[in-house]
Amino acid sequence: MLDILLLVAFSGGAVYLVMYLLARRQIAELQQAQTDHARFRALTELTADWFWETDAEHRIRWLSGGARAGT
Repeated sequence: MLDILLLVAFSGGAVYLVMYLLARRQIAELQQAQTDHARFRALTELTADWFWETDAEHRIRWLSGGARAGT
C-alpha cells in the first residue's frame, strides 16, 4: 500500500514539474517575442519609410512614425 502511495505521489510530482518547466519556457518565449516586437517598432521609428501593421481582416492597426491608425 505504501509503495502505491509513493508511486502516485512521485508521478504527480513529475507531472507538476514537467508542467512547470513547460510554462516557464512559454513565458520566456513570450517575453522574447515582446522584446523582438519592441525592437522592430523602435527600428521603424528611426527610418524615413512608413511601415504598417494589419489585423486578420487586413485593417490597418498601426502606422510607423508615431501616426495613429484612424481606420
